[in-house]
Amino acid sequence: SCDLLDIMEQTQYPLTVQLSRGLSDRMPEKRRAAALDLEKMVKQWDPTESSDLKKLLHVLNQDFCNSANPNSRKGGLLGIAVTAVALGRRSVSVYLPELIPPACICCRDPDPKVRYQSCETLFNIIKVARSSSLIFFKEVFSNVAQLYTDSDGNVRTCAETLNRLLMDVVRESPHFDIEVFIGLLQSHQHAIKPQVRQFIISWVHLLQRLTSVTLLDHLPEFLNGLFEILGDGNPEIVKMTEGVLGEFLAGLQRSSVSPSRYHDMTNIVISHSHSENFVIKKIALEWLMVFVEQAGRGLLPLLSNIITAVLPCLDSSDDNIKTVAVTLNSKLKSLISSEDDKETDPPVRVMIERTISEEQAPRNESETGPMDPVRKEALALGEDVAAFHKKDENDEDPLDTPPGSEEEDNNEQVEQDDKKPTSAPIENDWIEVTTDGPMHSHKASQVPKVIHLQVTSQEHSQLKLSAVLEVILNHVSFTVREIRIEALGWLIWLQQEIPKRLSHFSMVINKSLTSSLHDSHDEAIPLILKIIAMMSDSEVGLNNDKVRAKDLPFQELLQRYEGSTILKDFITKLLGHFRKDKDILVTRGSFIIRHFCLLIQPEIVYSLIAKVLPNERDLPFIATMVQSLNLILLTSAELFEMRCHLKDLPSDDYWSLYKLLYICWCHNPVSTITLCLLTQNYKQASDLIDNFCDINVTASILGELDRLVQLLESPIFTYLRLQILDPLEHPFLIRSLFGVLMLLPQSSTFTILHQRLSCIPALSILNTAPSKSEEHANPPKKVEIDFNGMIKHFIEIQKLHSR
Repeated sequence: SCDLLDIMEQTQYPLTVQLSRGLSDRMPEKRRAAALDLEKMVKQWDPTESSDLKKLLHVLNQDFCNSANPNSRKGGLLGIAVTAVALGRRSVSVYLPELIPPACICCRDPDPKVRYQSCETLFNIIKVARSSSLIFFKEVFSNVAQLYTDSDGNVRTCAETLNRLLMDVVRESPHFDIEVFIGLLQSHQHAIKPQVRQFIISWVHLLQRLTSVTLLDHLPEFLNGLFEILGDGNPEIVKMTEGVLGEFLAGLQRSSVSPSRYHDMTNIVISHSHSENFVIKKIALEWLMVFVEQAGRGLLPLLSNIITAVLPCLDSSDDNIKTVAVTLNSKLKSLISSEDDKETDPPVRVMIERTISEEQAPRNESETGPMDPVRKEALALGEDVAAFHKKDENDEDPLDTPPGSEEEDNNEQVEQDDKKPTSAPIENDWIEVTTDGPMHSHKASQVPKVIHLQVTSQEHSQLKLSAVLEVILNHVSFTVREIRIEALGWLIWLQQEIPKRLSHFSMVINKSLTSSLHDSHDEAIPLILKIIAMMSDSEVGLNNDKVRAKDLPFQELLQRYEGSTILKDFITKLLGHFRKDKDILVTRGSFIIRHFCLLIQPEIVYSLIAKVLPNERDLPFIATMVQSLNLILLTSAELFEMRCHLKDLPSDDYWSLYKLLYICWCHNPVSTITLCLLTQNYKQASDLIDNFCDINVTASILGELDRLVQLLESPIFTYLRLQILDPLEHPFLIRSLFGVLMLLPQSSTFTILHQRLSCIPALSILNTAPSKSEEHANPPKKVEIDFNGMIKHFIEIQKLHSR
């Protein structure tokens, strides 16, 4: 027995057998008593003689802290603590590598009492060592963070006490390694447990207030974590995080931060602006606002990403979020100026590709599934535009080429050409458009189509216009009114500030806006039309104060607009939408055309439509479209001046316009008669009515005649009704009206017109035989019009409709 005690005393030297047994005792009182004896013993040693101290700490670490007996582990920790206290502040720093690591290891002990003792031991060591203990800040911090979530309440309480001490030590330390803390913050910032989040925020708040630490320089490294903590369900944690973020934001406003740092933080904040949490969303927008104010045009490369964050917030149900979003959106627009319109970039080429040959392509959609509608529409756009320009190059008077001959042959040739294999892309001048994703119908899905812009050359400007446009055009397709309207507002702003660069993308903008007309809100349609009009004016050189449309002669103005690819494409696609969905024509057609006539001179709009519309292959659609255009012309206030000019035909320009409209109007017999009555070409109206004997007078035509009589009784034709009083001066007017009367069946409309004509004295009617000099009421001055040829054209068109 004595030999065994001697061996124990030798192996655990300088601990005596009594101290060793006391530290391992199961009773806490005996362990504390042994610890007090150990403290007295260490105090008697010379701290400069480190051999015994080293041996003692080695024994406490190896034989006690690593023991399988939990009482020995607790005793070893207690012994380490009293040793640190006995050494005092002056000497303890030398032995910290032997004091702190064993205590940190025991923080992960499975026994909660051992974990509590390790936490208490760290407290005593740091209380003595103070700032010198910060060399082990990383290890202590990590263990405290873990103990904050301990299952034992006593351990958590002790960890909180240790954390407060550690904060006091950092606060009083003149030198603190912020790099170590940032690394720890990054490793813990994504913690989910609220205790750890509160622990992290408390430390960030502490370091914000230390003048010796510049935490703001490292903000991008942990900003993401702060926003994640902001989404915690604990109101206290959210309030603390809001305060921390608020102080950082104020610091950014007071200091100067490099643009690159703003770039890093902007992308982080943008990712959180899409959060469903209103608090996170609002604070993210406020941060973006400060970034825009501080960095200014330095954020132009990230403009598309910021717009993606801002536009959806304009429809937020939270008024605070919506207010911030509106203000931020306005500030973003102010970043763009005319200096961004310098054409420093090489031209951007964009192609609409059709690379599948007939042999490679499936015979029908059932083989591979339906073609993406957006892709199909993109291909169709290329065909329509190419066909239209080809038509312009060989522009011939339709009177010289009667319908049904070469025109039908050409249509057949186009159909054959469509079947030919194509292996090369169709290239347009500026922009390549690739689209994917479902194209939504205005009746069904509310999922907007996804537009991707791919440019073939690098944009050297800070403003990455292709990326900005991609975001804006995708938001134009949103069904939410506020988002769509603001996206259109962006296009208007870009057109005002950078028309040259925007013209490179005119094709895809035109296509996207035209596609959006059918499902846009009424407030959005005027904006869409305004953008199209602005782009067209810019293309034809009418976008400045030097050249204004109202100062140009009509023919020169018409020639300019005829050269506008944008306007022609828009009209072509608009008519295509009307043809594909008649509901759009019925519900929105009049509104679209009337408003467009406020933006571009109505004579120009009608002239271009009259040139494009006859190229359609769907003859019933042409007749319906002419009927709608005719009704708009006669009844809308927006076309009042045009109506007056057509009534009087004051110049050769309007005679040419009349001829152009007549050629198109021939697809609808009643509309053609109405045009002749409006322009006071009563002889021509009378001749047209004579040809009704060869026309199949359907119920639709009778309905249109009914509406014509109603219009004749309206204020629009007051002048015509007054001219009835002078049948000798206007014999063909009387004859035309009697002709309409004879076409009508016995009805209320028949009675109305009959009563009107019965007011003419019978004797006057008998003396209305026209002389040869009275064949035309308003002969043209210079423009030669072949009235007989126009009648023949009418007959040929009606033959086409009767097939």
